[in-house]
Amino acid sequence: MTTVETPTTEESETPPSKDLAEMVVLTDVELHQAPYHPDYADPSSFMYKSMESTLISTVDSLYNASLVDKNYMGCEVKSMSRHGPGVLITYGQFFHKRTMAMPNNDTMTMSKMVVYNVTTSRLPSLNAVLGLNVTYKDIHTREEGMESSTCSFESSDENCFIRNSSDTWTRRNSSVDSHDYGSFSAYSGEYYMFTTAPTNLNFTMFLNTTRCLSFYYRMNGSSSSYLRIYDYYFGYIWIRSGDHGSRWYRGEVEISPLGQRLLNLIAFPGISYGAIAIDFLNLDERPCNFTSSSSRTTDAPMTTAATPTLTPPFPTSSPGSCGGKFTDVTYMEITSPNYPNNYPNSAYCSWNIAVQRDFVVRIIVLNFNTESGYDSVRIYNDVGGIIRRYRY
Repeated sequence: MTTVETPTTEESETPPSKDLAEMVVLTDVELHQAPYHPDYADPSSFMYKSMESTLISTVDSLYNASLVDKNYMGCEVKSMSRHGPGVLITYGQFFHKRTMAMPNNDTMTMSKMVVYNVTTSRLPSLNAVLGLNVTYKDIHTREEGMESSTCSFESSDENCFIRNSSDTWTRRNSSVDSHDYGSFSAYSGEYYMFTTAPTNLNFTMFLNTTRCLSFYYRMNGSSSSYLRIYDYYFGYIWIRSGDHGSRWYRGEVEISPLGQRLLNLIAFPGISYGAIAIDFLNLDERPCNFTSSSSRTTDAPMTTAATPTLTPPFPTSSPGSCGGKFTDVTYMEITSPNYPNNYPNSAYCSWNIAVQRDFVVRIIVLNFNTESGYDSVRIYNDVGGIIRRYRY
């Protein structure tokens, strides 16, 4: 009797269902060089489907060649919208959250930072496929279901990291005419924040890594207007002032990891007929890297102001006088005469510190003791206003 064995066909592996994902990371990619067309907003259009197919196959290939491929479950495009002259693509990536073995006996679990690193590490191949020049500054990641590190203002109940502490900030639609201030359009999508009165936006955060805050802003109509970011630890860390005309600019500022932080975005549209708008704020877990050049970083230079003339209460030739002017220093220590002993009577010291555009001066006070009720230390900004005053 002859036994005939019927060969069994090996079933192909079924891709895991995205419904079983333990983590969804949303990624925004700013495509500045892809001219926007209304068909990108229509999922049934050829342009949308073509971009969707290209993006999904590209993202799949990124993870197939990475060390976290076992956790990757798939990708889907969420939206495409106008972003300046280009396109903003938002897509979701689905993951298991299990621990993965890494080289050198290390382990890793999925996070939005892992997704960012995988994406940016393959930028050359991504650019080759898309025929674009996407940089690390154009990519933003956030975890779905958590407080968002992106504020797009496209939803009235958006759960992002800033808090509107004043009703003078208004969420507006691109189609709304701003009357005396001209017709505004959002930089990204359809909505933006707009004000014609002095106001603040607050954000409190606990930081254990360096962050880069980036955003788009528009200031027009008044030469006396200003937009500032105030850090309750360091004072003003970013300032723009004056009439910037009817266009959007990109701004960014680096925030140091010093635990609990409270920051204010302070807008003053000017004395009359001024308006300020902001859009698409991102708080990315990476340094800004100010030394990196980008043809698309069109942030206007800070308004040049004369160095404040400080009128001392005593002649600068008084005993113990000290100070000087310092330009482009990276580190310096400032002490009073005779430190750590007492400084002389009638001493007056003034230090003028100048840095290049987009840099800030960080002052850390290690020891402070002045004559109570008489002496003080004052810190001025570049237009002569007092930022801080310390005295016993």
